Amino acid sequence: MLFIPFGMFLALFFPKVTRVWAIIIILLFSFLIEAMQLISHLGVFDVDDIILKTVGGFLGFLIFNLLNRTKINE
Repeated sequence: MLFIPFGMFLALFFPKVTRVWAIIIILLFSFLIEAMQLISHLGVFDVDDIILKTVGGFLGFLIFNLLNRTKINE
C-alpha cells in the first residue's frame, strides 16, 4: 500500500507514461530498494516485496488514471 502514492505521482508528473512503461519503472524502483537493502544489510532482500511494491505502484497508477478520466468526462 505504500507504493500506491508512488504510482499516482508517476502518473501525475509524467502523463505520457504508458501502462507498460509504468510497470517497468515501478519494477526497477522496487528492485533498486531491495538491492540497497541487500547491499547495506539494513533489511532483508525479498522477492515478494518486489512483487507487492510493483502491484501497489501500478494500482496507484491505474487509480489516478481512472479518477483523472472520470474528472475529465464530467
